[in-house]
Amino acid sequence: MSRNSTRLFYIWDALCDLSLNSDTWITRGQIKDYLYRKHEIKAEPHSITRNLKTLQDLGNQGLLHGCAIENRIEQRRRNGEDSPKNVGWKLTRESEFTKSEVRLIIDSLLAFPMIPDNQRDKLIDHLDGLAESQGRLPQIVPIMGSNLANKQIFYTIDVLAEAIHTRQPVSFLLGYFDTDKELHHSIAGSKERSYTVMPYQLIAANSRYYLLGYFPGGEYPYHFRVDLIMDVRLNPAAEGFVGTNQGTTSNAPAFDPASYRAEHAHMMGGASSLMRFRIRKDSLVYAYDQFGGHIDFIHGTDDGKWVEARVASSTAAMESWALQFAESVEVLGPPEVRESIRKRTAWLANAYGDTDNT
Repeated sequence: MSRNSTRLFYIWDALCDLSLNSDTWITRGQIKDYLYRKHEIKAEPHSITRNLKTLQDLGNQGLLHGCAIENRIEQRRRNGEDSPKNVGWKLTRESEFTKSEVRLIIDSLLAFPMIPDNQRDKLIDHLDGLAESQGRLPQIVPIMGSNLANKQIFYTIDVLAEAIHTRQPVSFLLGYFDTDKELHHSIAGSKERSYTVMPYQLIAANSRYYLLGYFPGGEYPYHFRVDLIMDVRLNPAAEGFVGTNQGTTSNAPAFDPASYRAEHAHMMGGASSLMRFRIRKDSLVYAYDQFGGHIDFIHGTDDGKWVEARVASSTAAMESWALQFAESVEVLGPPEVRESIRKRTAWLANAYGDTDNT
């Protein structure tokens, strides 16, 4: 590398340290002092100016990876005449995000219930610097107020990410929220829920994170709500994991996480099977909300108001959804799912049949 190229690098270093994305304009004298203090390089002001203009030209050509060198010149009155005065130089970096993109990210944080309020506000402060953002969209505000959140959430995500990357088992407790609105290791009448699993993947669903993980010898993963996980730790000495199932070897599991998410709406557990149901056509949006584009439509009714369809889903997810939209959805099969819904609706009719029970 030539002497001139080396000096360009050191002047770039000075600009990064002294002025990057700040309101500070630095002078040639400050750069001269920086070069000598940090690198024991002696440089004359005129050579610094020449190097700064070279860097400025590189920025104008788009060769500084989104950065630009600005030079501020002001007219100053001297001896009755206006003359140019070099105020200084600074380095700016163009944001990779537009205002609208930053505002969308911020509003997504506002709608994400699992992040503690104070940590969410710190994240928003960081995001505000990604673009010349005008702040949050005024019509989008958090509707839940103060969140009930796990204060360990970011630490938990870091440990799980490391475990997934290095393929190490983890041990943790699954906590309970109590009437004091705090997360506890256990509550009255319940024991601690302690687990050791081989983590496979984190899934974002329903504005929350879920961990997919295998128990020793397991062929299929279980999922756990990450915002309920407490005291997580790497446990490389855990027994029974090496080579016992697909989730713990170098081969990827023989399942598609996206399909798993679609078949376990709201991350409800249980085996998945093919469900048949009838739904009002004016309520199809609720089926798309639940199952996405995984639905197969079979045929419609003669009056055109209903359509029969099928989709792979866990029993718990189908039952919960069908009961939620009971006036618009009828499950046709499998028979055991239909029978389970019948029993649940009978229980509901009995529970709410006594209007005096207040």
